[in-house]
Amino acid sequence: MGKKPQEGIAPVAGREGKVSEVDRRRSGRWDHRRSIGESGVNYNRSMVMKPTIPFWYLITPDDRDFGRWRERVSAALTAGPDWVQLRNKAIERRQRWRWGEWLAEVAAERGALLVINDDVDLAVALGGGVHVGQEDEPVTVARQRLGPERVVGASCYDSWNRAREAVEEGADYVAFGAFFASGTKPEARHAPLSLLTSAETLRALRVAIGGVTAERAAEVVAAGADGVAVIGDVFTGESEEVAERARRWRTTIDRLRGREERSGREER
Repeated sequence: MGKKPQEGIAPVAGREGKVSEVDRRRSGRWDHRRSIGESGVNYNRSMVMKPTIPFWYLITPDDRDFGRWRERVSAALTAGPDWVQLRNKAIERRQRWRWGEWLAEVAAERGALLVINDDVDLAVALGGGVHVGQEDEPVTVARQRLGPERVVGASCYDSWNRAREAVEEGADYVAFGAFFASGTKPEARHAPLSLLTSAETLRALRVAIGGVTAERAAEVVAAGADGVAVIGDVFTGESEEVAERARRWRTTIDRLRGREERSGREER
């Protein structure tokens, strides 16, 4: 049975009654999220139900030094990413709580939606969403634990079938990649850009990750990415360089938003 757009957020039909791709992507079609939990201070309905497309999804880097990690992440957050994910494979699970508490507070101040990588317990405690990989908690468990009001995303690598299953199990977004060579995960499987296009039928947010630079962001957005995730292209060098690279990403995403809006108007 097909999903219906959220009440009050209907797609706008253009000439000959056709709905443009941009209108469709802005229409609230991801309707299995009813709202965003009141317990998460940095969540609101519009950030997920009707995100501005494309959105910038910042993922934190690996670093054992909390002070250095905090300075670099703080520098990146000043540029205003739309979403931010706590991911740090260099630290132990028990350390994530301290780091996560800090990030949750700063993300709320900056208006960024918080997602936790591979830790449903921490996501529940901090009022955030969660991102799960193939070896992590199943999407069904994450959705059950977080309820219908929090974001659940899944790594789908180069697999359309895994993405389909994730959406059926309750994922709000599916992440594909790597699309280009990735310094963060050099062993990552390669995903074709056409996967982003074909995944439009899944009726979930599509996130591109893996080797995407600010210069190549337009390629994945043109292929159908709703969100663009980045680690390495921002977190190169120390805080000053990180801040500069983050500002470049903010400018890039804003420029691509303008291009999407113009394309939507032309289709109408």
